[in-house]
Amino acid sequence: MMSAEYYVAGNFSYPEFRHYGLASEIYTHFTSPIRRYADLVAHRQLAAAIDYEALDASMRSKGKLDGICKNINVRHRNAQQAGRASIEYYVGQALKGRIIEEEGFVMKVFSNGFVVFVPRFGIESLIRLRDLADPEPDAAFDAENYVLKTSGSREVQVELFEKVVVRISDVMEESTNKRKVKLELVSVGGK
Repeated sequence: MMSAEYYVAGNFSYPEFRHYGLASEIYTHFTSPIRRYADLVAHRQLAAAIDYEALDASMRSKGKLDGICKNINVRHRNAQQAGRASIEYYVGQALKGRIIEEEGFVMKVFSNGFVVFVPRFGIESLIRLRDLADPEPDAAFDAENYVLKTSGSREVQVELFEKVVVRISDVMEESTNKRKVKLELVSVGGK
């Protein structure tokens, strides 16, 4: 599922005004402490729509609002990525040479690998087919059911939300000389 994004209502048709997380037929905005500027923009637009207060002329431009929405979306994605990188960095620092096995869940499935989320540490990482065996195993990807099945030297089948066991270690990232975590698949189906 795609993350929610801000957009100018006039850029999309009515059936596209929805939000998967709320299962709502029409969705505008919710207040969040990490989105203060977005709150101001959305609340000013809503206030003008119900004739509560006048809207500044600069905020009536569809092009300007579209630019503001794109900026808010980019900054929100950057903040999410920074948060994930921070967690990964500190988990890597805490491991410092140790290797542990932990349960996780398959959160995304692609034709070339899958993403595992480890709740204990709040980390997620992509495990690629090439990480499973050398040479890289052949695979069949069922995009409709989110199932990836490998064949060859290491046969594995993973499905969306399936429990797995991963080996977590730390590696030194060459470009930054900082520790980060590495996940390797141990087994499918939990401990």
